[in-house]
Amino acid sequence: MLSWALKFLMAAALAAFIASSEVAPGAVLLAKIAVAVLLALCSVSLVAALRRGRAK
Repeated sequence: MLSWALKFLMAAALAAFIASSEVAPGAVLLAKIAVAVLLALCSVSLVAALRRGRAK
């Protein structure tokens, strides 16, 4: 699960980079949405990984 959290974090960082660059307005909107979704998935994966580690 921790590897998933890191993958989502890297994808969110890439989407944030695209959102901050000078590209078409539609792409910026999609990149901002992707950042929000991927950061949420990263948080959920990280919490799940931490909870699973404590349960063992």
